[in-house]
Amino acid sequence: MPSGPAVTEQPMAGALDQIAEAADETALDQQRLARRARSMTRRRRLGWSWSQILERERQPGLLILLTRSARRLHEVNGRFRPAFAKALGDEGLSTRQIAKTLGVTHQRISAMLKEPGPKPTPLV
Repeated sequence: MPSGPAVTEQPMAGALDQIAEAADETALDQQRLARRARSMTRRRRLGWSWSQILERERQPGLLILLTRSARRLHEVNGRFRPAFAKALGDEGLSTRQIAKTLGVTHQRISAMLKEPGPKPTPLV
C-alpha cells in the first residue's frame, strides 16, 4: 500500500477544512456571546433580576452559545488530532515525537494510530 504525502493529504485537507469551518462558525458565536454577556451585565447593573434578564434574552442564549462553541471545537479537535498524528507518522516521526507535538502520551498516540480512520461527523 502506498504511503507518504499523497496518502495523507486527503484526510488532512478535509480535517483542515473542518477546522476552518468550525472556527468561522465559532467566531460568529463568540461575537454573539460577547454581545449577550455585555447586555446581561448592563441589565444587571440597571437592577434587573436574573430571571428578568433570562426571560428577555434573545435566542440562542448565552449558555447555548457557550455550549455550542465548546462542543463544536471539541468535536473538530477530536477528528483533527488522529488525522494529524497519522500524517506525522507517515512522515516518519516516532510515536514519542508525535506525542510531544500533540501534548499527549506516546501511549495515546499508539492508540490513535491503531484506531480506524475518522468518521465524518456533522458539525452542530
